[in-house]
Amino acid sequence: MNKNLVPFQNLFLGGASRQITIQEGCDKFCSFCVVPYTRGNEYSRSVEEIFAEAKNLVENGALEINLLGQNVSSYKSSIFEKSEKKQVDLAKLCNILSSLPELKRIRYITSHPSDINDELILEHKNNKKLMPFLHLPVQSGSNKILKKMNRKYSKENYIDLINKIKCEVKNMAFSSDFIVGYPGETNNDFEDTLDLINKVGFASSYSFKYSPRPGTPASLIKNQINDEILDKRLNKIQKILNDQQKKFNETFLEKEIDILFTNLGKKNNQYVGRTAFLQPVHVISSKDLVGKILKIKIERLTSFSFHGKILSS
Repeated sequence: MNKNLVPFQNLFLGGASRQITIQEGCDKFCSFCVVPYTRGNEYSRSVEEIFAEAKNLVENGALEINLLGQNVSSYKSSIFEKSEKKQVDLAKLCNILSSLPELKRIRYITSHPSDINDELILEHKNNKKLMPFLHLPVQSGSNKILKKMNRKYSKENYIDLINKIKCEVKNMAFSSDFIVGYPGETNNDFEDTLDLINKVGFASSYSFKYSPRPGTPASLIKNQINDEILDKRLNKIQKILNDQQKKFNETFLEKEIDILFTNLGKKNNQYVGRTAFLQPVHVISSKDLVGKILKIKIERLTSFSFHGKILSS
């Protein structure tokens, strides 16, 4: 794993930024994944339960809600409107939650590329509370490997989806997951993944060496990649992905950005917040900033974090 990046589940622990599980389980049966066997079939919570939980969190200081699910983009439920039963997908749910006046930001994770529909893309375009940042795991850029993984899309499908979203949502940024060295991955397969990365351009990413999970179809494949090749491929992919992240972050230097502050920093009078794209921002202040959204001028970048100064309070 790229150790320079913080796992998503650790990003939403402050009182101003909270999590709501809206969906569990998965029906995709990717060949490397144990979730369908350990968590079972997909199950979506009711709209009423989710809205009540969100309302309670907002009333207790949450400004941001992160919707969680093993396959969150497959969310499906229903509500009654004027005595008529209507289907609710993730796009409609985000629209419903955005009616909470004090809720300022909505996020969701983790999505499957096959479940991103036109309605969700348009919701990103039209709903200013829905953040322009999408974690969309691709895993590989090789069609041969994607088929073996049972991912149900091709490299071309993924790139077309990214381009479609970018056409509608001009400032949308993407993060992704990559599995390096899936059994049978050749040098050409790996080069296909690098080609996809270069075509898309990611704001951040998570990359891992393949490791077999007992009970999964992939664990039974004999053609495992040796550790030396795995290490070389992982190092190469992480260098490219880290360079892309740095290039993306550098576009924010000297810009004025709205930051939601959620935590104290490690230094005295230091506070940590996040941009709409989940980049951490550190500022020094004698006033308590937790739970505030402030305009910050980004002054410098260290590793993967910004440092800036307050322009409004």
